[in-house]
Amino acid sequence: MPTFRRKGRVTLSDLPTELLLEVFQYLQDLDLYHLGCTCHDIQFVCFYNFLKRETILTPSSIPNDDKGEILTVTGYASAELRHPLTWPIIHTSLWIQKYPRVFIYIAAGTDGALTDLVNMQKMVRRLEPRSVMMDFPRTLPWAWYFKSGNTWPVYKTHWVEETQRLLDIVIESGVREFTMLSGQELWKLCERSTLPVGLKNRNDKPLRSSKFGRALTMREKVAGLFGRSENESFSQPSSPSVPFRMIRLQHFKIQNSMLFQPEFYHWTSSILSRESSTITRLSLTYFGLPPWTWSRFFSSSLPALKEFELIADPYQGDRNQIPKCASLLQFFRNNQSIEDLVLQGVENAELHVLDSLISDPNQPILPILRKVLAHRYWVNLLVEPSKRLSSILPNLEIIGYVLDDSAEFKRVDSEFRSISGAFSIRKLTLTLSLLSTQGISEWLDKHSENAEKACRITTSFTCVDTLVIANHSRALRPSGRGELFPWLALFPILSCVKFAPLQREDVRTLLEDEKIWKKLAREGPKLDCIELGDMETVWLKKFR
Repeated sequence: MPTFRRKGRVTLSDLPTELLLEVFQYLQDLDLYHLGCTCHDIQFVCFYNFLKRETILTPSSIPNDDKGEILTVTGYASAELRHPLTWPIIHTSLWIQKYPRVFIYIAAGTDGALTDLVNMQKMVRRLEPRSVMMDFPRTLPWAWYFKSGNTWPVYKTHWVEETQRLLDIVIESGVREFTMLSGQELWKLCERSTLPVGLKNRNDKPLRSSKFGRALTMREKVAGLFGRSENESFSQPSSPSVPFRMIRLQHFKIQNSMLFQPEFYHWTSSILSRESSTITRLSLTYFGLPPWTWSRFFSSSLPALKEFELIADPYQGDRNQIPKCASLLQFFRNNQSIEDLVLQGVENAELHVLDSLISDPNQPILPILRKVLAHRYWVNLLVEPSKRLSSILPNLEIIGYVLDDSAEFKRVDSEFRSISGAFSIRKLTLTLSLLSTQGISEWLDKHSENAEKACRITTSFTCVDTLVIANHSRALRPSGRGELFPWLALFPILSCVKFAPLQREDVRTLLEDEKIWKKLAREGPKLDCIELGDMETVWLKKFR
């Protein structure tokens, strides 16, 4: 594989034909393809960690049990979708043959066109994807009003119709997992690489065949790059595709309020009704919508539902606009098959709902509930009746948040200590800032004379093996006394630390400083890896 020393993107027009074919041949052998069709160019983006072939990172929404190659497709402007170099999209039978399990990111931005939606419909029909993630604007594209003038009402109607048709095709094509992202989430996923290599061709300069001395046809380009005969048909895959509707929707995830607006609410409700027998995981991000929306939505009955997530939108300023507790409790009564429950960010409703769930231990609303991921505010509820609750929720898992002062840290430690004997707290989320990091250091000083003795401190976190650090722009820095991440001493069996989210500059700085990882590898024998946001995973075993 050629090495590109220059910064920025490398365009197809910059490369000779022989080198270009070598690049495509190498991309063919990668475990992950990423084809990005943006409003500016057609580009292949291969992530740095894939080029090094050390670790393979996939979005958290992709099930871990899925093995095999992944094709990732994004599409924005219609000009790019019609571009001659978009042959992987047009001739999708190639990908069905080589990549039986396909995951797609379909992006329809506010600058798109109706032809985008039509082309995406064709693409989804041919790919029959296992998982689809769509990135739509949070609201209807009002920016088009200024472009369309008096034709805006007609344009809006057509856009809604084509979008609904695309959504229907996605579900009917046999997709197993559907996720509606919000706003620019797609670009956050696309920018995980620290050293991206981009390939594009704005002028569509034809590739030349040294054998025939003429421009290659599109069929020859595809056949040559992917080892197929130029006479082989592209209309049918050489291996049978997934039968129509053999795979049903299992994971329905909405992170965008657009699907709750009047134009699309009927579609959302109909999907829940039509796919109720197979949906096992329902994930919702709360958007401060009218109460009637939630009351109708939460009247759904999903007999196969095992996991339910309700997460507050961090961009919504008013947290008082929460779903009615009565609606949530009615939803739980209609879906008593729920085993895993996630409630984050709706603090007041969360406390009330969880209190109601366990108000009658002899007849709990969710009788088979085995895991709860919630704010640390529920810890206060667990302290007193912990012995009684341990029989109801034997495998309880809590996500806790530490505030930015040492007194708060000591109080949370005390609360966790009081329930650690009754529950297995395997995963913990801490919110760390400069103040809280200093507070932890002060707390350590009071319990040990030096850093060597700090690791012997007995805390309530002795059973935590996964630690998630959030809001940590200052927490990544070593303390003024030269100690590195002093709070790691509080978790004796810790195996994985995750930082999320993380700025790219912080990732680049940390990756370049091997002294940090060598010191962690020596001082933390049980620590296996550090996940730096969604960008990189550092395995400490290679520094030992």
